[in-house]
Amino acid sequence: MESWSPTPITPDPAPALTRGLAILSTLTSKGATTLEALVRETGFPKTSVLRLLTAMTDCGAVERDELTKRYSAKITLYRREETGMTLIHRAREVMSSISQQFNHTCELYRHFPSGLTMIERVEPDEVTVTATARIGHYRDLTEIESLSLVYRAYIGDPAKAPRKGLWQWDEHCKAQSIKLGVVNQLIKETAQQGFAFDLTINPNGVRRYSVPVFRENNSQSLWGILSIAQVVHPANPNPSPEIIQAMTDAGEILSGQSHPVNQS
Repeated sequence: MESWSPTPITPDPAPALTRGLAILSTLTSKGATTLEALVRETGFPKTSVLRLLTAMTDCGAVERDELTKRYSAKITLYRREETGMTLIHRAREVMSSISQQFNHTCELYRHFPSGLTMIERVEPDEVTVTATARIGHYRDLTEIESLSLVYRAYIGDPAKAPRKGLWQWDEHCKAQSIKLGVVNQLIKETAQQGFAFDLTINPNGVRRYSVPVFRENNSQSLWGILSIAQVVHPANPNPSPEIIQAMTDAGEILSGQSHPVNQS
């Protein structure tokens, strides 16, 4: 799915908005980019680009790496293709079913060149939700959890994923560094079993289970990742085989590898 960029309008009634969208589109397609590169890519004045980047950083749409001086998008703009929309409509039905079955939040992440961004979310009825990620959330791929492992296992080119600064939550909900060799073993296990779940519970009391969603009938091309955010009960902290099975089935359905079962 191609990244979205605004169509030029003459006269432009809101040039600042158009320029801001163009900058976000560039960050989506190019990944982390310097101020100077953004100026060259967009053709906008440097002062204008800097002002818009500052505003978008302040509102949480963009972040700046103080070490590399590069800007990255924390939300993603993309053009929804007709086939993508069909898959998203099907995903909503599947996600709603799983969410109501287990009373946990279901999330759908889209794979872009710049990483993973949440594009859909379904919450259960009348249940307190502790998963804080919302639609538009850009996933931190240095955190080694189920989404990151599935991404790394099926992205095709492991070099596209971060290799430094890798970490995970420990059993005390503290961030702890993890060696690349350990991560590579976890990636291998994820590819073999076709799913991943968080090995520990995050500070919000959540464990995620994630499965790949491929382009229909093409298991070599990752389209996105389906995830469920289980609110873990202290009396039963172990991973749920029932959730694993339901998520695996859902991933196959959305990838066109099996068909939904009519339960009526």
